[in-house]
Amino acid sequence: MVLDIEWRLMRMINSLKKKLILLFTGFTGVVFTIVLVIIFINTEQRMINNQRLTFQNIFWSVIMRIDSSNVISDAWLTEMLENEQIFIQIEANGNKLICNQLRNEELDFVVAVKKLKKKASQEHVNTNVVLVSQNKVQSKIYEVNGKDQERYLGQIYITSTENGNRSIIVLKKITKSKKEIERQCLFFVGMDAIGIFLFYLISRWIIGKALLPVEENNRRHKQFIAAASHELKSPLAVIRVNSSAIQLEPAQTEHFVTVINNECERASKLIEDLLFLANANARNWTLEVEFVDIEDVLIVTYDTFVSVCKERGKRLQLDLPDEILPKVRGDEYRLKQILVILIDNAISYSKDGDIIILRAYTKKGSLYVEVQDHGNGVQSSKKEEIFECFYREDKARKDRNHYGLGLTIAKELVELHSGKIYVKDTPGGGATFGFILPDAGGKNRIS
Repeated sequence: MVLDIEWRLMRMINSLKKKLILLFTGFTGVVFTIVLVIIFINTEQRMINNQRLTFQNIFWSVIMRIDSSNVISDAWLTEMLENEQIFIQIEANGNKLICNQLRNEELDFVVAVKKLKKKASQEHVNTNVVLVSQNKVQSKIYEVNGKDQERYLGQIYITSTENGNRSIIVLKKITKSKKEIERQCLFFVGMDAIGIFLFYLISRWIIGKALLPVEENNRRHKQFIAAASHELKSPLAVIRVNSSAIQLEPAQTEHFVTVINNECERASKLIEDLLFLANANARNWTLEVEFVDIEDVLIVTYDTFVSVCKERGKRLQLDLPDEILPKVRGDEYRLKQILVILIDNAISYSKDGDIIILRAYTKKGSLYVEVQDHGNGVQSSKKEEIFECFYREDKARKDRNHYGLGLTIAKELVELHSGKIYVKDTPGGGATFGFILPDAGGKNRIS
């Protein structure tokens, strides 16, 4: 059942991540595509406008040159063709007089001229009709295709002469410009694809970071359940074995019952700790807040553990400053619980004959309480992990009286008092666990 819940939770997280990535990538991709399309359209329109403006200027320069000169030189026509890609055809009463098209483009040019004349005639600009009411007329600028799909901008200018009409047809090849627009289009498409891919990578990174606390919480939740299950199996197995043994060896019933009672107490303590942590995570704790004389708490705790340490072959030392420690606002029972956890931890991991020091002092307006031992110490890389649920330096879990929840509970209790727990190296070897209560002197407040 637990594995099924964990599997569903993991599926839900993965599904949420995929949906968020798709949503973020899709939204940003659509916005980015719209922006690129607008830029491309504006760029294309600007290019087309520039083409038309350039052609208009060239068209009028050609008209002025022809109108102002009686002789049109072949050199000028060739120059216009080679440098400006301008094709010029001059007609008289619909008959071609001068044309500068290349021989290999003659058919393409003829097709383009026909299409231009047809479009212009629809606007009543006809090279075959004699002007009556006007001396001169010009067509709009049209875009036409040649036979080989070459693209041109074209315009027609007609003037009235003594012998009829003179028509000037001007075409400018713009195929290269169209190809440039197509290249730009491909460029923008490529930019759009790259942009969407980058948005996808960015969205994966951002959403991964955003969901990291959820995944980490899920990971810890799984570890917590696995460790809790492991710890609960141990006393249950012992109880089951000893219950069976009572039937097989009735004479040893008292011994087996004692073992069963001890394991029941262990299981009960574990369950109480688990319930406390569950309530802490749900923020369902309660404190009986009052002004607490921390010196009294330290002395009582010392008196309680001094004989315990002696029995375990260790010595407990109380180190208090000469000045009176200020009272703090907090729950006296919970503060004692923190000290009990830290001293019990020091007893478990220190060596025979070691001195365990319980001390308190004030510094920068805060109260510091520390328990110092000279055991194996804590590796620097483990100083954060050590406050996690079921963490123990003893990986073999030889100490059946410790589940690895003590320091986690102590951390929760300290934070409940708006304080901070820490661990540091003891000079000469070992570990010093301590906690800070801010605003010593009764000024701190508990939320």
